[in-house]
Amino acid sequence: MEQERKVPSMRRGKHQKPLTSELFKLGAKPPTLKPESKPEEAEPQATTPKILTPTYPGLLGNETLAQDFLKEFTQADSDIRRDNILLNGLRTLKFSKLKPDMTLITSFMFIAKDKPQTLSSPKVFETILSFLKKEPFKKQSPVLHIFISNLILEILLKSSDWPELIAHYYIDDAMGDRVWVDLPSCRKFVLNILTAFGHNSTLIRNEIEEQEQSLSTQANSEFIFPSCEVSLRFTPPVLSSIKKYVVTSVNEALQKRQMVSIPKSLSMFLRIACCYPELRLTISKHFEIWLGGLKPPKPLLDLLNTLVSVCEAPEDTDTITTLITMRLKTPQYIAAMQILVRTKENLALCFKQIVLNELSSRKKQ
Repeated sequence: MEQERKVPSMRRGKHQKPLTSELFKLGAKPPTLKPESKPEEAEPQATTPKILTPTYPGLLGNETLAQDFLKEFTQADSDIRRDNILLNGLRTLKFSKLKPDMTLITSFMFIAKDKPQTLSSPKVFETILSFLKKEPFKKQSPVLHIFISNLILEILLKSSDWPELIAHYYIDDAMGDRVWVDLPSCRKFVLNILTAFGHNSTLIRNEIEEQEQSLSTQANSEFIFPSCEVSLRFTPPVLSSIKKYVVTSVNEALQKRQMVSIPKSLSMFLRIACCYPELRLTISKHFEIWLGGLKPPKPLLDLLNTLVSVCEAPEDTDTITTLITMRLKTPQYIAAMQILVRTKENLALCFKQIVLNELSSRKKQ
């Protein structure tokens, strides 16, 4: 009877704690629980299984990692197969805009270095260009823009026949949010695009030289290709079409809103657009309103100084006349007029216009 009474006292209930404190005091090891002793932990695993998602969903149709992406590409036995692999990889990067995978990016850069012609197929290259397209209300990682711009630069490194769509995407971003056009690591790509805007213009040449000097003083990014040189990248027919697109875009932007002030991004792009004489006249007509504020912003003053520095008589007679007839007495305006009369032709035209203005005002009196 005594043994029967002791047996129940040594057993523990199902929900009671083991005697770990007494065991540790005696120097013994804690008991190891067998899998059968955990029915409560096994049941949740069966009801809510953990789903393993691939690192690159949709890539090659399975859970291929980025290291296998390059292996699959090199082992592809046809152009169609290679295009499908590249398209799936680009689609994966597009879905992960905020956190692009660096391993997959490195794989594409290796392909661009080793076999750039494989990225030049129409479908693949069109998908690559789509990364530069302006997408409102959607954020993208700067790393992705740096990667895409330099990937395009590597693909078209030896080409002088760049597609017009590249310039269109640049114009849209430069006049809008300037998501990638101001990134230092995209500078080489942007400088080659700038050759499309008045490549014979002194303004564009000076702009390219200044940015190249500032770029050489900065530390090179891992995506930049220093061997690339800035040269004319567009054919004459494409240059003519780009000019029409710039003129249309600027006129629509200025006519859409009768602006008392001008956005910073637009004023920065108008500095480039000053290479076209017809746009110089359009821009000059708005300065009397833009400079009416007490403290004009620096981008606007830079635009004014750029405009007066490229005006030359007799080609810009109407533009110079518009600038002279403004009723402004601000120090910034006076300093700009001093730049305007830097040549004899401009000085003679300004003097003639001032005399005509005085005579017309006296006749009215």
